[in-house]
Amino acid sequence: MKARPTPETLSLSDPTRGGHPGSDSGDSVDSGRALIWTLGEASEGGYLAAFGPSGVVSPREVGHAGMRDPGQLLADLRGRYDAFGFRPAAEDTIDHVAVETGFVAYLRLKEAYARAEGDLERAAIAAEAAEAFMADHLREVGEPMAARLDGVAEPYLARAARLLADRVGRPADAPASKIVWLQDDTMTCGEV
Repeated sequence: MKARPTPETLSLSDPTRGGHPGSDSGDSVDSGRALIWTLGEASEGGYLAAFGPSGVVSPREVGHAGMRDPGQLLADLRGRYDAFGFRPAAEDTIDHVAVETGFVAYLRLKEAYARAEGDLERAAIAAEAAEAFMADHLREVGEPMAARLDGVAEPYLARAARLLADRVGRPADAPASKIVWLQDDTMTCGEV
């Protein structure tokens, strides 16, 4: 949903192709339909103003990872993608929020297919993987992105970020530092 809008992708959201989907109930399906409907307001320039090199916020998880090792983060993503045969066909990096949300959608599709086939064990594996991925990766991106985009980015981007944040929850509190400063200004790591 947050991949860079191009003339090709914008033509897919042409409002003249059908009726307005509506969003009266406020549930996530209707919210998603309303968000898709608003893609008519999307522009490549607006996207780049929000997510480009000097944009308001990074669309990449490494931009929200704090002191977490970016190499480890990317290796974890690659491992999870490979474990489920996910091969994103996008110009974006593997830690881009559009690729990460695409992976969750892919896992939900695998879950639905397994359920349709009566394979509840495989469905449970896909469902658990999707929930764990959202907790381990998208949760770190959702709320900070929504807060930064609110009121300063194109409305559809702010709405998409808010929907993501509401779905995945708030980031976990940062772990307590293992660095302990002693009274004499020396430093130690771990227990004293």
